[in-house]
Amino acid sequence: MTMELKSSNIVLFGAGRNGRQILRELLANGIKPAYLVDNNPNIKGIEYDGITEKFTFSVMMPEVLCDEDKRVLKVVVTPENISQREEITTQMRMWGLVDCLYKLNNDDIKDNTELPVSIRLEASTLCQLDCPACGMRKDNYGALGAGYLKLTDFKQFVNRHAYIRNIELANFGEIFLNPDLKSIIEYANEWGVYLTANSGVNLNNVSEDVLDCIVRCGNFKEMTISIDGVTQEEYSLYRRNGNYDTVIENIRKINTYKERYATEHPRLKWQYVIREHNEDGVPRAKIHAQELNMEISFKPTWEHDYKPKKLEMLKAETGLKCFTRKECEEESLDSPEALSNYMLCHQLWDAPQINWDGRLLGCCSVRTSDFGVNVFDVGLEYAINTESYKCAKQLVQGKCLKQLEDYNICIPCLRCSTYISMLNKNSFCSR
Repeated sequence: MTMELKSSNIVLFGAGRNGRQILRELLANGIKPAYLVDNNPNIKGIEYDGITEKFTFSVMMPEVLCDEDKRVLKVVVTPENISQREEITTQMRMWGLVDCLYKLNNDDIKDNTELPVSIRLEASTLCQLDCPACGMRKDNYGALGAGYLKLTDFKQFVNRHAYIRNIELANFGEIFLNPDLKSIIEYANEWGVYLTANSGVNLNNVSEDVLDCIVRCGNFKEMTISIDGVTQEEYSLYRRNGNYDTVIENIRKINTYKERYATEHPRLKWQYVIREHNEDGVPRAKIHAQELNMEISFKPTWEHDYKPKKLEMLKAETGLKCFTRKECEEESLDSPEALSNYMLCHQLWDAPQINWDGRLLGCCSVRTSDFGVNVFDVGLEYAINTESYKCAKQLVQGKCLKQLEDYNICIPCLRCSTYISMLNKNSFCSR
């Protein structure tokens, strides 16, 4: 940070979501603003639980800036909205304070260009369904364990990693079985962190309070809902213990809240995994998705012995070239289905997967082991710079490594079908 900024009277203009995110970044770099101002008189103060210290900041009306010493005052305008920024600039000009406007630069805030701005953090491995092909249910939750992300761990992670802006909450379980979910969404919203659940939810059991929260807060951007059929019979043959009508009703409730709060978020996507018993439902699912204001995507099944009965219809309706994951792995790399498997490896760089208890998994397909390090304990920077994690990145790029056996126990990629397919084809992830 610059000495000029550190010794000045720093004030943030705007205490909304982006303002709090900037406040979080400043605190992480040892810069403590004097206070915040906002044109909204209802915001009185902000409390922030840092790693070792709790901070309390006053939020006052902007007129107080007129009493500050112009020689040292530096006002950081925080809203992302252009019209709001212009309004603030007009206010500052009217008060003769336009020269006090200050734009943060890389000398003020640590350069985090080598660190990801997105991560994947499992909200819950718990699930109330009993899907036949689910390895987590077959293995009684396996190495990842049955559990959910605690609010205290989430707060600590968000506070410690100010550069993280986006968090994917879904992976192997159902996020809505996490009793802390509403508080997690609200805390993320308060501190400028966007959320998604694109790996899929089943939406069978969720309270009205949580449905309201995911829309009202505005930071929950996208959600994918797994619905493999258009009738209860089709749906429950795979999503055992699930209720099709309940899921559709919950989608309608989300849409009602979106109308109430005049927002398009979260954007909803219908995910339809094709199997023998639900082939006929594909055309109708496209119609229903449109009626529910949802995108729809079709995915091949994990079941290797599946052979489509209506292959030409499915190709025409879905655009897919293959209908089992085994076929996709055997496809050439110019196939979208094959490429999607290889794209998982990019998560090592772009959005590392973390288990609900903090263990670093690397990507969303890992469920039998981890990298032997806990992000909640040591921090993400340290975790993704361990020798085993750096070695994994080299592996999926096809680079030759010495003494690989030293890291075998801590590199889940070595037992991954996608990596084995890469080796067999001598075709690797490009970065």
